[in-house]
This record gives sequence, C-alpha cells and structure tokens, in this order.
Amino acid sequence: MYKTDFPFFSHRPDILYLDSAATTQKPREVIERVAQYYVQECAPVGRSLYEAGVAATSAIATIRQLAWHFFDAPEESEVIFTSGATESLNLLAHGIAHTLQEGDEIILSESEHHANIVPWQEMVKTCGARILFIRNLENGQIDLEQLGESLSERTRVVSLSLVSNVFGTLLPVGEIQNLLGKQGRRPWFFLDASQAAAHLPLSLRTLGCDALVLSAHKMYGPSGVGLLWGRTPLLEQLAPYRTGGGMISKVSLPETSYAALPERLEAGSPNTEGILGFGAALSYLERIGMEAVRTHTEEVSTVLRAALEKVPGVSILGDPHPSSGIISISHEKVHPHDLAQFLADKHICVRAGHQCAQPLHAARNLPGSLRVSVGLYNSTEDAARLEEALREALVPFGYA
Repeated sequence: MYKTDFPFFSHRPDILYLDSAATTQKPREVIERVAQYYVQECAPVGRSLYEAGVAATSAIATIRQLAWHFFDAPEESEVIFTSGATESLNLLAHGIAHTLQEGDEIILSESEHHANIVPWQEMVKTCGARILFIRNLENGQIDLEQLGESLSERTRVVSLSLVSNVFGTLLPVGEIQNLLGKQGRRPWFFLDASQAAAHLPLSLRTLGCDALVLSAHKMYGPSGVGLLWGRTPLLEQLAPYRTGGGMISKVSLPETSYAALPERLEAGSPNTEGILGFGAALSYLERIGMEAVRTHTEEVSTVLRAALEKVPGVSILGDPHPSSGIISISHEKVHPHDLAQFLADKHICVRAGHQCAQPLHAARNLPGSLRVSVGLYNSTEDAARLEEALREALVPFGYA
C-alpha cells in the first residue's frame, strides 16, 4: 500500500525488509528534503544575517513547531533536538545527577535497551544513588507488583521503554501512573519511545510522563537526529550535557551565562539536514495519519505472528502487542544467528542477537533472539515468504 513511497524498494525489489525496529527505510520526500538543503539551502543556523542563513534558521524553527504539534507537547520550548534517543537519555541521566544524593534510587526494568541502562550506571558512580531493576514476567510485561513494592520515598527516577524492543509489549502507562501517584514525593517518570513513535499516536499532554525520548531514523527520518521532550521544570534543572556555542547568553572570561530553553540544551551547530529530514518524515506520517499507521502495523503484525506460530520449534518471546510491529522469537535447536544468515541469503532482512538487551537475554538463559519488525512498506503477503524461508532453513535440523 505504501511501499511505492520508498525508493529503496525500486532499486532492490528482491528484498523483504523486516528490520524496521533497527532502522526504517526512508520515503521519497525525506530523501528529497535532505538533498534540497544541500543543493539549494546549505547555510549555518542561528549565526548569519544573509538570506540563506536566515532561511535555514527559520526552517529549524518550523520543524520544532511541527514536532510540538505532532507529539501534542505542552510548550514548544520543551522540544529539544538531539542526535537521537541515546544522547537524549545521556542528557537526562547526567543532567539530573547533581540533584541526586547517596541513597536515592533509580528504577529501570531488566528488559531496557542498553541506552536506558548504561547512562544510569555511569551516572550513579558520581552521585551515590543506586539502580533497582524490575523483572519482566513471562508475557514480557514488567512486574507491576514488584514495581509497587520497589517504589519508596527514596525513588527519584523511573525510566522505562514505552514499547520493548525485544518483547514488543506496550507499557501499561496508566497503571504505572497510579503507582507513582501513591508516592509522597512523586519521582520523575521518563519514557523511551524509540519503538513506539513510528507506530502509535502519542500525546504528551495526556501520556503523563515527565520526559520522552526518540530517534528519527526509527520513524522514517535520517540517522543522527532525534529529540528529547521534557516538562519545563525538569529541563530547567538539567545541567547541560554539552556546552559551547549556540547555548549561551553571555560569555566573559570570568564566567558564562546560559541561554533559555530550548537553546540551553542544544550546544553546537545543529544537524540541520537531519532535522529537516526529520520534519519531512513527520509530515509524511501526519499525512497518512497515525491511526492509519497503527491499523496497518496491527494488520501486518497479526498475520506475521500467526505465520511464525506455525513454524515448528519456534517460540515467541512474551506477548507482543500488534501495534508495536515487533515479534521476537527463539528456536529450540537453532541459534538465531544461523536463522538470520539463512534468511539474509534469501534477501530477507531481520535482526538477530541480544537486540541491545543483554541482561534480558541472560535472565531468560537465551543466547539471543531473532526479531521481526515491520514498517509501512510491509504487507500481510510478506508472512508467507518469511514462513516458507524459515521452514526451509529448518529442514537440515529434522523439521519437515
């Protein structure tokens, strides 16, 4: 239905791409917008008075406003452009370190992406706080009972993935909000929406988190760009993760004063072409409509799951929500890398390994998993090709 929007497939019609959770292919208008900047508009942002420089500065401001509306954020100044979810999480972790002290606690789940584990591990080394990890149940959901028991007056941050990049489960945000609301001092609640933003309509006014991060390349935009949204009281507490040009109000030899939001958290020259391409991706999704995107994802994922369940020896990890577009599997006899290599030889692109979630796989005693993830260019017809290839891969192992 949407496949013709993506030039990649006109050059490689033989490829079945099922690795969108790692990175998405790019629609034509994103590619053209990046090229247009380089060919017609290339100029520095926020540093020049000539026409091209003013136009580039204005274009970035327009994309910020577009993102503000797209994600229904309360304030435009709360939209911070970063290099992606990883930088955004580092900014959060290191930015609030000065507000924490020994004995404070940060709660994560064992299924978090490494980008939502390692920055916190590094941060607590400097402030004496500690990390508590919540286990995941057999269905992939975090253990809400354990979360409730772990919350206390010492809890300062709860940081979780809105959609698991392994299980494809959708976080029960409402139930978590109820648990957090019972705390005398409500902790900050952060969401990693890297695997949600491409498939689900998100309203930051109603989601109830204090910060949300995402990467553009997982939602049909360029690599090396993403955003951090945070409530103003949180953002104003963050110590800048990077300092330098563009984020200052005044620099003198004795001291420096910082600019207001959002510039205070956007040091250096921006990834102008990336931000413009990100804007084109948001416009593309907005034109389709995120409800239509969710419906498409659910239709394709439902058929893919049914096909995978018919493959002998395959186990689906957790209970993936169809709107996530993610299904991870393991096999009782065959290593996921071997299956992925066989599929690659058939021009079927999937992800195999720890999925940047080594603690989760260790907890399940799994060497890795094979992840199938869908995008707008996939259709229900892809399921039959994937099932046939997996069955063929298993013949040497005694599966008919």
